[in-house]
Amino acid sequence: MMEIYIGLDWSKSLVCAFVAMGGKTRRLRLPRTVEGIERLLQVAGADPTQPLRAVIEQGDRQFAELLHARGVLVHVVDPKKAKRFAESLCSSRAKDDWRDARMLCELAASERHRGPQYEPTSPHMETLELLSRAYEGTVVKRTRVINQLRAHLRQTSPALEASLKDFTSKYAMALISLAPSWQHGARVSEGRWEEFCNKHRLRGAKREGLRLAMAKAWRPAARSVLAPVALVIRALVEELRLLHRKALQLQRALEQHMANDPTAMVLRSVDGLGLHISTALVEAGIGKLDGPRDAVAVATSAAPVTIQSGNSRWVVRRTSTSKTAAKAAFALGAQAIRRLVWAKAMYRAARERGQTHGTAVRRVARSLLRVLRALIRNGQRYDEALYIRRLQARGVPWALTIQLPPAGAPLAQQAP
Repeated sequence: MMEIYIGLDWSKSLVCAFVAMGGKTRRLRLPRTVEGIERLLQVAGADPTQPLRAVIEQGDRQFAELLHARGVLVHVVDPKKAKRFAESLCSSRAKDDWRDARMLCELAASERHRGPQYEPTSPHMETLELLSRAYEGTVVKRTRVINQLRAHLRQTSPALEASLKDFTSKYAMALISLAPSWQHGARVSEGRWEEFCNKHRLRGAKREGLRLAMAKAWRPAARSVLAPVALVIRALVEELRLLHRKALQLQRALEQHMANDPTAMVLRSVDGLGLHISTALVEAGIGKLDGPRDAVAVATSAAPVTIQSGNSRWVVRRTSTSKTAAKAAFALGAQAIRRLVWAKAMYRAARERGQTHGTAVRRVARSLLRVLRALIRNGQRYDEALYIRRLQARGVPWALTIQLPPAGAPLAQQAP
């Protein structure tokens, strides 16, 4: 049975297709629409006895799902992998859309290089990714606005900026709007300040400290500058208020969506694994049990890469992963070191062997990911004492240094 191979190089509105049918090839330039896909299948001669196998680069899941829905065997490849494959075919570095499409077509014909077949995302995972991306983007915007506010306040009222730790609290946003500069703060009457404190329930030393900070003298600004300063700072406060409200709404929606996820329930049984780390691990595929044991560690940069040439050998951090997934794995390792006794002992042993802080944290993360995968596979909850006993039974040196309490007693927290 002859397969038809298709390489698709897509852009914002167009798709360059290179079709290989037996010994014949054909080039097509099509719109990136449903009609364009129908035209491609018509030219390729869609036939149940001649399966179509297409390769596209990552970045357009909807286009991949449209092809899959029409019976095309789709493979989605990493752009860096496609670039390396192209360099192995030609070293001239010549590049255009048709060359890229032809290279992807040859990649489709190579069973070794094209990778696993694409499977559509479930509605649950699609919703999770949508909410997670929206929440992450909103938090980034909120942080940017907070940094802008702090930068402005350092110029207009540095004492107030230093006294406010959480800019997302209601009283902090209201106070910044009330006194965008120390000159505005000095003009606030006692009656208005009393009303403000009663509304936001400010009492005692905190109330007195904020009163002094908002009016503490600094570089005086001209009267003509005070109005624009107040306008800019109050506009940033309004933007921060909207972003914070949106972030809270998205966080609640994410919590509700993850509440009944069986994989997330197992993850939350580990102390320190909150909503955001659990969400990132579920997105990385920790619930998929049909792949290699370290598949999630590879996807999250927790598993290193070995480079060896002759007698030289290096172990370096894996960089061809999602930055969000890599941050989640690092946070996982850091939380484990803070909360779990065996992780502290493992981290301490790695540091004593000369490993850097980052390497030791990722090493802990990789071990914990293996534990979590086993728990999900067996449908069990995390039991730290049981895991430590198994490590000690295997004779792991750093685990033998852990003193287990009597049965039923909590594990003592040891310093990292």
